[in-house]
Order: sequence, then C-alpha cells, then structure tokens
Amino acid sequence: MKPEHQQRLLSVAQEISFAKALSSNDKSLRDRALRRLKKWFLAKSDNSNNFTEDGFMRIWKGLFYSVWMSDKPLIQEDLVEDVSQLIHCFSNFSDASMFARCFFQAMSQAWFGIDSFRLDKFMMLLRRFLRQCFDYLSRQGWKKRQVTTFSDDLSNSLRMAPTGMNLHIAELYLEELAKIGKGKLKEETVLLCVKPFGRLLSETTDTRLISNITDNIFCYLLRQSDLGIKYQIKFEAWKQLGFPGGHIDALEEVEQAEDENSVSEDGMDDTETNSELDPRAGRVDVLLPTLAFNAKAIVQMLKQLRTDKETTTKARKAIASIIDR
Repeated sequence: MKPEHQQRLLSVAQEISFAKALSSNDKSLRDRALRRLKKWFLAKSDNSNNFTEDGFMRIWKGLFYSVWMSDKPLIQEDLVEDVSQLIHCFSNFSDASMFARCFFQAMSQAWFGIDSFRLDKFMMLLRRFLRQCFDYLSRQGWKKRQVTTFSDDLSNSLRMAPTGMNLHIAELYLEELAKIGKGKLKEETVLLCVKPFGRLLSETTDTRLISNITDNIFCYLLRQSDLGIKYQIKFEAWKQLGFPGGHIDALEEVEQAEDENSVSEDGMDDTETNSELDPRAGRVDVLLPTLAFNAKAIVQMLKQLRTDKETTTKARKAIASIIDR
C-alpha cells in the first residue's frame, strides 16, 4: 500500500475516533476529545491538503452530538463557544472555508431532527459560529477574495438549508457582522456580505422568508444608518405630539448648542463613551456599531436580481419595494 493511502486511512480512523468520543455519554470523555481535536487541527493545519470535506463532515457529526448531549445553560454556552473557536485552528484559509461549509451542511441535514427542547442551544451555536467566521475574516484583514469566497459558500449553503434555519440566520446575520466590524467595515465588504441574502430572496416563494430578509437585512441597513436613526427619533417625537400637521415634515428640527465640556448628572464627561461588554453574549459590545453601505450599489445588485429569469414573482414585488425604500 502506498504511503499516501496509509496516511489517508490513518486520518479517517482518527476522524471516526474523534466523532465517537465527541458523541459519548460521558461528559469528561467529550471534553477530553474536544481538547485533543483542537490540538490535532493545529498540528495538521501546518501542512496543505490534510483535510477533506468527508473528514470534516465526520467531525461535525461528532461535534453536533456533543452539543446535543450537553446539559445546563452555562455548560452549553462554554461548549458552543469552544466549538465555534475551532475555526481559528486553521492557518490556511481554504481549510477554514471548508470547515465552515461543512458546518452549515451538517446543520442543514440535522435541523429537522432538533426537538423544541434543544433548539435554543443550536440557535446559539449558529450565532456564535457565524460570529467566529466573521472574526476569522477580520483577522485576515477582510481581504476581498476571502470575503467573496465566504459569501459564495454561504449563498450555496443558504439555498440548501431549511427555511427555519434561514429565518434564524437572517435575524442574527447583520448584528454579528456589526459586532465584529466595529464600525470599520468598507462599503464594498458589506455589499459582498449582503449578496447571499439577495440571491436567497430572489429564489424563494416563502412569504415568511421574503418578509424576514426584507426586514432583517435590507431594512436593517436603513434603520441603523445615521439618516435612519435621525428619522426614527423625529417620528417618535411627532408621534408623542399627536401627529401634528398630518405629515412628519411639519416638524422642524431645532439644534441645541451644548458646552463642549458638558458634564452629565452622574458627573461623567459626556464626551467619554464607555464600552460595556456583555459576558452572556460572548463578551461583545452591547452597543451595535453602524454598518456603512453604498445604497446605489445595493440598488444595482437588486435590479440585476429582479431581471434574473430565475427570480420568482413574489420576490420581484418584494425587491421592487426594497429598491423604492
């Protein structure tokens, strides 16, 4: 037998061994297997062509059941965070990208088998893993080629995923991107990250998914922009006054000059902002930074999707409405 065949058989045996240990009934055995898996990933990532999709699928099956067997909220959160951090074991982007693809594929295959009592922890796994994917891209410098690859892979994954899973991903997607982007993302990067949902929107006939993507992706960008926030504040003031004049433009904005060194009631300088980290959300800032976006570029992308022959009739109407907004 050739040495490369022997090496491959050994790797498959190790993957199966990890999968069995990770899905064990014994928590101590599962924890030990996860620590060994991390060291194994780190050791193998130094050499190219050491990982395969079949191998990652075997590993993800074991990791899935490791989360499945996990009990108690705090233990589940720690496990989900440790599992999500595994993507940082890969120094090669192609390996990390393959690992992420296999995650979404494994979750898609298992989603319908998750009962209502375990759904919350797998929804948390989706959120935390997606956050670590963005964190990996951030550490790589948000390179266009890598972001494009991630966007294309995610688009293919979403098209194969169950509707319920897609609904949840759409709800958390831009929130997690904003947490990792920290207000420093380029407009081009945001556009690339939004494209998978434009494609998913254009191909679906599910009214729930159309409404969800419209509100949580495209309208979210509008609401969190400076103009969107300003308009919302103005609308709330107009509402409290009883909608005078019959139109929101009847309100006039009055700017109040403030002392540059104004001090708030609690004695803190207003010019200083405190960044609070939420430990239960994975130690991320509780205040979401804004995502800069190019409205014209997004409109152009939507116009192309609207004229695509594969776009459904329901999606065309929704896309036209988004373009008008």
